[in-house]
Amino acid sequence: MPSTEQLRIKSVSLIGRATIPLSTLALVAACGEKKSDNTMADSNIVSILDQASASDSARGALAEPKGTNKDVYHQAVLETVEEHERDVGVGALVNGQASQFKSTRALFVLMKHEHASQEAVVTATRTWLERAVIGLQLCPFAKAVHAKEQLRYVVSTAQSTSELRDALKLELRTLAEVDASVVDTTLLIHPQVLTDFLDYNDFLAVADATVERMGLRGVVQIASFHPAYQFAGTTPNDVTNFTNRSPYPMLQLLRETSVSQAVAAYPDAQNIYRRNLETMRRLGPSGWAALDVGAGPSRV
Repeated sequence: MPSTEQLRIKSVSLIGRATIPLSTLALVAACGEKKSDNTMADSNIVSILDQASASDSARGALAEPKGTNKDVYHQAVLETVEEHERDVGVGALVNGQASQFKSTRALFVLMKHEHASQEAVVTATRTWLERAVIGLQLCPFAKAVHAKEQLRYVVSTAQSTSELRDALKLELRTLAEVDASVVDTTLLIHPQVLTDFLDYNDFLAVADATVERMGLRGVVQIASFHPAYQFAGTTPNDVTNFTNRSPYPMLQLLRETSVSQAVAAYPDAQNIYRRNLETMRRLGPSGWAALDVGAGPSRV
C-alpha cells in the first residue's frame, strides 16, 4: 500500500488529468474551457478504491456514472462512498494511518477540493493569456494556437524540484510524441514549487539540461514565465518585466519547428521584443493593473 502522502498526490494528479478531455490530451491551457471527462474520472476513482481494498459492490456502483453533469456526478460518488464506508476501512485506505483521514468520504472531498483548485489555476492562466499575451499582442503567434485549441495546460502538483523535473520529462515526451495539430505547445504550471524567482531562474538550467539529456535539443525549447519575473539589468518593479509576468510559475514547452514557421511568416519578427518593451512602457503599471491578470509588481 502507498503511504498517505503518496496516495494523496496520486489521487489529486489523477483527478487533475480528468479535467481535460483525452482528445486534447489534458491541456487546453489558456484556451477554451472543456468539460470534465466522466469516463476518465470513473476509472480513476475505481482505481483509488481498489487500492483501499473496496468491496466488489462498491466498485460496481462507482463504475457507472449516475449523471453527466459534473456536480451531480461528484455528489453521486460521495453518496456511494458513504454507503460503503464500512466496507472501505480508513485503516486499509491509508495503511493504518487512520488519523490522517476520518473517512473515505473525507479523502474524496479533499480530492474534489484539489481538483477545483487546479481549475482555478487554469482559469487564471487563461485570463492572463487572453488579456495580456494575446490582448496586448506580446506574442503574435499565441492567438492562432489558442483559437485552434492546440495549447495544453498541465497544472503540476509538484512540491519539490525533483518532482517538477519528473513532470517536465513526462510533458516533454508527450509533446514530442503527439502530433502538432493536437498539441502545439504546453504550459506546465507549478504553483507549489519555485515560487521564489531566483530559485526558478536557477531551475531553468536544469530544464534545459533535461531537454538535452532526452535528445530533444533542436526539437523542443523552453520559455519562462513567473509572477516575479525580472530581466537582467532591471529593477524588480520595472514595467518591462511584466511581459514575462504570469499568475503562477510556469514553463512553456515550444516546438522549434512551429517557432521557426511562425517567425518566417511574421514580418519583422526580430523586433517583437523591442515592441513589447514599448507596449509595456506605454501601458505603465496602472494600465497593467487594470488588466487584472494576477501578475504585477514583484513579490520577492
